[in-house]
Amino acid sequence: MTDDLRHLADPVQVQQLRDSLAHNYLLMTVLTRARDMALPGWFLTAGCVFQNIWNHVAGYPANHGVRDYDLFYFDDSDCPGMQSSAPHALHCGQSRTWTVYAPHGIEDAFTMVVRPNPAVAPRQVYVDETTRWQQVWPSLTVHPWPSHTRTVGGTP
Repeated sequence: MTDDLRHLADPVQVQQLRDSLAHNYLLMTVLTRARDMALPGWFLTAGCVFQNIWNHVAGYPANHGVRDYDLFYFDDSDCPGMQSSAPHALHCGQSRTWTVYAPHGIEDAFTMVVRPNPAVAPRQVYVDETTRWQQVWPSLTVHPWPSHTRTVGGTP
């Protein structure tokens, strides 16, 4: 994980996120167990974070549409200098303080907006995921894939 503070959510956003996720017993259990395992550089990441926000905003049950909970950890001694490309990630420290990694902010998650990020996923992955998401969360706003972009691996 980078130490660049531009990628960390502000304290008000963190509290809003914490309040919206606290009702999800499974997510909170995963965070607690991950903290207790003391893995190096761990974060709970990806869909389980923003989909839980969508559920809270839309009034769905906490785990509605959430397929899995991705727990990533990073041992800097194995691969120094690598960073996560996850759009949203949570870490809960021993003192129960939260670190939120959100390089593009968390506002879109709370307003149920999805924007493509060609730097981290190919077009077809975005199309497949957003098609499923719109079926599960009909009020989701999905922005189209930008024309004339190159993605991971240099393929459109």
